[in-house]
Amino acid sequence: MDYSVVNSVTIGKLSCEHTERLNRKSMYIWMTESFHNINAEKTPRVIFQSDEAAPFAAFITYSLEASPILMSSKNVDRLSSMPQEVISVILSLMPTKYAVRTSILSKGWRYNWMLVTNLDFDDSHPDHGYKILSSFVDRVLGLCKTTEIGLFRLCCHQLWVQKSSVSRWIDEAVRLRVRELDIQVILLELPSSLFTCKTLSKLRIGYNSRDWDVCDWPTQVNLPCLKTLDVAVFGSPFLNAFRLIRGCPVLESLSLEITWRGDEEDYIFRIPTLKHLKLSIVKCASIINKVVLNVPNLDSFCLDGRWCSLFVMEDFPSLVSVSISFWEVRFVHLYVELLKGITGAKSVSLDMASFRKMEQPCWTEPHSLPTCISNNLTTIKYENCMGREDELQFLEYMLGNAQVLKTLTITFQSGLIEEETRLCAKLLKCPRASSPYQMHSFLKFPNLKHLEFKSGYRLNWLFIFQFLESCSELEQLFIQKRKMEQPCWTEPHSLPTCISNNLTTIKYENCMGREDELQFLEYMLGNAQVLKTLTITFQSGRIEEETRLCAKLLKCPRASRYCEIHLVGKSFCSASS
Repeated sequence: MDYSVVNSVTIGKLSCEHTERLNRKSMYIWMTESFHNINAEKTPRVIFQSDEAAPFAAFITYSLEASPILMSSKNVDRLSSMPQEVISVILSLMPTKYAVRTSILSKGWRYNWMLVTNLDFDDSHPDHGYKILSSFVDRVLGLCKTTEIGLFRLCCHQLWVQKSSVSRWIDEAVRLRVRELDIQVILLELPSSLFTCKTLSKLRIGYNSRDWDVCDWPTQVNLPCLKTLDVAVFGSPFLNAFRLIRGCPVLESLSLEITWRGDEEDYIFRIPTLKHLKLSIVKCASIINKVVLNVPNLDSFCLDGRWCSLFVMEDFPSLVSVSISFWEVRFVHLYVELLKGITGAKSVSLDMASFRKMEQPCWTEPHSLPTCISNNLTTIKYENCMGREDELQFLEYMLGNAQVLKTLTITFQSGLIEEETRLCAKLLKCPRASSPYQMHSFLKFPNLKHLEFKSGYRLNWLFIFQFLESCSELEQLFIQKRKMEQPCWTEPHSLPTCISNNLTTIKYENCMGREDELQFLEYMLGNAQVLKTLTITFQSGRIEEETRLCAKLLKCPRASRYCEIHLVGKSFCSASS
């Protein structure tokens, strides 16, 4: 049945004064004000508008077809004949407001929603106001007849629901022996009963304000069954998150998001049961702290955001997959130390977009090179650059001789987009003595099988091959690039072992068909002796251009006689053996 053409559905007989069409807001108000009078003899006439959610429309239509009130002798009442437990499961799969609305289908459906095992509330219609939402949640909890609930979810990103109400609802969920609790609100206050809940196995907490009252949690936390914890905090996690972590003896999955870090406190994670860890910092001051990870059973590790931390990996024996996506890297040596700690991983995903601020472009040569430039200079900041020739020569000299330079910041003054673009292009072509992508020889990834490179600025071929030198057992290579300027191709001095002996799969996305890309792909085809599949996704969208690139690639010699080339474009998809 096509639900898009359903204008309205009428339930019951015309037996009350309300005969007007109800829009979504008035329908919602009617439900919150009237559904508690569940034993009323009269059945009101309610019309569901066609802009209601499609899943609910489908469920209503299916229910009406099975309703004893409307069905003919040929119809079968399939829904009502189901066991109560099955109906309860079906209603538990939808948002609670839709489950409650089924109470007006017929007299037999008036009480079914009260036995749902999941309670899911949100502010998807914020024009109703927080008072209506609060009244609705209160009445649902008051009439709910289940003794245990699997999930209690409250998602209010637009309405400022009172903290006392949120605390009261959580306390009631704990009383109902909740197993999963998901709270996403603006103002948050947690009841003391939450911190000793014996049935809770999954907890997600997030709030969008700098309300420090939420941090006044009890020092003693005992959550014996909690295995999954997802918590977002504004400031120091010591005031809240670490109290929770210490009270979870069987914790297996932890996601910690810190909106702002401005202290020097070390973060120490000693969790022997932990298998999955995700850490994220939205903003942080340029203060270096230490993050100690003693997690012997960790399987996956995800790190993103803005970090100024020294990671100390004390125990990482079972690490399988790592995903690192820094929005900003301020200290390269910290990044290197982090890489040293994940050398045992089998799958690594690196988002190189964070290096864009370190790819700085580079004066006239003096009689002798100052020692500090070659040996110690790590940071240069040059403001109000006019783009004069002497300025560009100075910058070029510094870039060409500062061997340990980490950061060169140039602020332009002209305000002319074309002029600044020309200067940027010139500076970016200057040779550099120091490369932020320098890989140290002590980095080895002996177990790495799957490697992903994602770049949002420039793809540095040298960095990729230096990394491949450290991955002798690599089998799968995935390269994804986005909006990159054209880098120069330089053939590596030596062939990485993994390319000739182990690499079986290469996937290269968003190929523009530039010369450096074709040279890279030709090099890989000509040296990967056990390569089975090379998949290339084109980005241009022009049929003639993509056809030309395909023809050129298919002519490249292949070291592997079993290699298949899959070419995917916006206008075609082909394969060649």
